[in-house]
Amino acid sequence: DWRKRLARLLYDGDLEGAANLLEGGLRNSPKNIPMKIELGKVQFMHGDIDGARTTFEAVLMSRPDNAEALKGKGDVLEVFGDYEDAIKAYQMATQRRPKDTETWKALGVLLTKLKKYGQADKCWNALLRINSKDAEAWYNKGQSLQLLKKLDDAGKCYEQAIATHPRVREIGLRFPSANQVMCERYGAVFNRKSQNFRLQKKNPSLILADKFDNHVLETPEGYGIR
Repeated sequence: DWRKRLARLLYDGDLEGAANLLEGGLRNSPKNIPMKIELGKVQFMHGDIDGARTTFEAVLMSRPDNAEALKGKGDVLEVFGDYEDAIKAYQMATQRRPKDTETWKALGVLLTKLKKYGQADKCWNALLRINSKDAEAWYNKGQSLQLLKKLDDAGKCYEQAIATHPRVREIGLRFPSANQVMCERYGAVFNRKSQNFRLQKKNPSLILADKFDNHVLETPEGYGIR
């Protein structure tokens, strides 16, 4: 089966071998749409942007509503800097396949890049309707709201991003009876000026947070933590 062989080649990082497999298959079966779409994806990953564009457009000539080809076209147009046409291609793809998370994500990232934060926020909302525990979507929504100066709402989204992170959920399952204190910033609970580090060591708590600007408080001398 060509799909299994393709998966193995992609797993091994052999993009040239994957392209050769698909091109050979299309010579024998030139109307195989799924194979054409996979070829476009491989060409894009391999840096053959012009080839990918030709492949996706060939699919859309016969299947103008194909969501995967529209997503691929959007990726290509974004690389070429044709941002407005890329947005249209992504939007058409989401209309054809409204639960395709990768297309919503690509559209949201591009809209954020273009500083269209309100429109980007709608993309993160769409992703969260698909999966309310998508930590990346919560984080991106927080960024959009922060850039829109909606700081309180942004803080709540960042809290959700941390709470729904797979690692955080895994730790939560290991300590089901632990009390959980949600806060926007550590300073709301941990007062650096009045805290007693030695007392905290006797009754330790686990802090799960998103590191801000690579800032980490130093450990007092004598505790051997490096």
